[in-house]
Amino acid sequence: MDFDTVMVVDDEPEICGQLSIFLSRKGYRTVVATDGAEALTLFEQHKPAVVITDYQMPGLNGLELLKAIKRQAPNTEVLVISGQADMKVAVTIIKEHAFDFIPKPIDLEEIEQKLAEAVDRSRKTDFTARAAHGVALSHQHEEGRRGMVSVIHCSVPLDEFSRARIQKDFDNLIGEPFVQRLVVLSMRGIDYMNNVGLNILIDMEKTLKERGKEMVLADLHPRIQAYLKSLGYHEFFKISNTTQTAIKDYE
Repeated sequence: MDFDTVMVVDDEPEICGQLSIFLSRKGYRTVVATDGAEALTLFEQHKPAVVITDYQMPGLNGLELLKAIKRQAPNTEVLVISGQADMKVAVTIIKEHAFDFIPKPIDLEEIEQKLAEAVDRSRKTDFTARAAHGVALSHQHEEGRRGMVSVIHCSVPLDEFSRARIQKDFDNLIGEPFVQRLVVLSMRGIDYMNNVGLNILIDMEKTLKERGKEMVLADLHPRIQAYLKSLGYHEFFKISNTTQTAIKDYE
């Protein structure tokens, strides 16, 4: 799933163009489709985290597209827009697990706010699902001032019980060409790490350094920060308060 990409689906090219330009300026990559069938094809190719679709379209309408997307990718969030401000329509699409219903004419500020919320929920749901299926690390790209940055999200505590899962996922990721020179390891939501976990981080940092890459730890729980400091490792690792700060400060 690509958390940087948003698909816009509308049979009116003007609306597609308006939303595409607006979202691009806000830092999103946009994929545009003018009908539901084309949207499904492009969805398979790009796997966007969020889809913004019109409700009334010839052929496959917004409700049918919503159902098809949810069958393929339950963690993808769908925003439905419509000039038909009908409460019955809104209730129907919400029952089919749309993220929200937005009436036309489009309010771009509302779109931006709802989109940010939808991306956040999609990300959290996806990471939770990955963790439940044994995925300890997941990768996504973020755009920094000097180009793309790799953000690796850790979804499990760093200890002897998760070591094998983390090592497996890390080995799989590190061999991929899409891993960038700066790797931000986000530990948001993780509040426990022991000596085994510390050795995991040391090995990851060493491996990345050998490959000419730099690792920054981000989103550390205060308990983990205190643990690293007590052992003198708070200066061994490069640490940033948040993932976004790490990306912003990357030179």
